[in-house]
Amino acid sequence: MEETMPQIPLTNPSADPKKTAKAKRKEMMKKFWFAKIYSKEQALFVTKEAAKGFYVLAAIQAVVGWFVSGPLALVDAALFAFFAFLMARFQSRLAAVILLVLSFLALLSTILNIALNSGGGTNFILAALLLWLSIRAVQATFKYQSMVKGARK
Repeated sequence: MEETMPQIPLTNPSADPKKTAKAKRKEMMKKFWFAKIYSKEQALFVTKEAAKGFYVLAAIQAVVGWFVSGPLALVDAALFAFFAFLMARFQSRLAAVILLVLSFLALLSTILNIALNSGGGTNFILAALLLWLSIRAVQATFKYQSMVKGARK
């Protein structure tokens, strides 16, 4: 009779790489909203996630513009998508600042729509989140560019 040795796994099952990646992403998402940006990796993460937020906003604006608001909303959606792409692709500080200005104008427009009881966007929370998202994007792009320039010296 041959004795068989019990199979011992070579890797630690608790160190599942997918689980570790999920945990890391969850931790980064917590840092995304409020934490100070300390690394190039974190700055890139904030920039990419902010761009995703702007893409979602652009898609919502495009659908609403196509069916409800009219062509101006489509132009607005195209601007948000275009500058979000530039920001994510090139970590462009200029694109991030333009998105900040567009977000501020969107918040101002929302406040005026609420105050004047006119038609148009009245979701203050969405406009405020958009403004905060753009502020974080500006922080991330400026931090990233300063770290890249610091590494070159």
